[in-house]
Amino acid sequence: MTEPFAITVKPGERPPGARTRRAPERAAPLHQSAGTRPRRPLFECKPSQPHRRDGGFAMSLRFQRANYVVRSIEAALPFYRDVLGFRVAFTQAPQQTSYSHEVFGLDPSQPVGFATLDTPSEERVMALTEVADLPVQAAPRRSAIVIEVKDFEGVLERANAHSFHVFPEERLVTHDGRIGREAGLLDPDGNLAVIYRIDRQAPR
Repeated sequence: MTEPFAITVKPGERPPGARTRRAPERAAPLHQSAGTRPRRPLFECKPSQPHRRDGGFAMSLRFQRANYVVRSIEAALPFYRDVLGFRVAFTQAPQQTSYSHEVFGLDPSQPVGFATLDTPSEERVMALTEVADLPVQAAPRRSAIVIEVKDFEGVLERANAHSFHVFPEERLVTHDGRIGREAGLLDPDGNLAVIYRIDRQAPR
């Protein structure tokens, strides 16, 4: 005999009057409101977009070149071209009127010449501004160009052959653990160039 009020349910069937359970809704991501399209992360930055500092200031920066003031471009070229390996890209004959007079604090009565130099892989990354009767730069020196070279010994040999001042070589240890060599050289006007070569990469 069937028990009073008992309901027989076949396998796979729902009892009469049973409610259908709905799957729980998944919460929208923090950067997405329910019912809207996904939004980009707040701090996504494409490679083509300029970096933004705090305050919303857009950073767009490209280093063009360094510039040294020399007494004679012709006299300086044996150092930059023949010793360091730069190539002359452009030269301009001395001009009586030049913006360099103001920014470098030069005597306006002295004409100013100009030259740009290339490396084998970079264009016009170095410049020489020429003004006659310039005193040799006295110590302490306030600036330097730093150049990575493969032919470290060759640069030093050529500098010594031209009688340029060469500082004693030092062992180089970079901030990330690379090991190499470095040495300072002075051009005819006392401008400093530091050359280096990495011989051993940092341990991983």
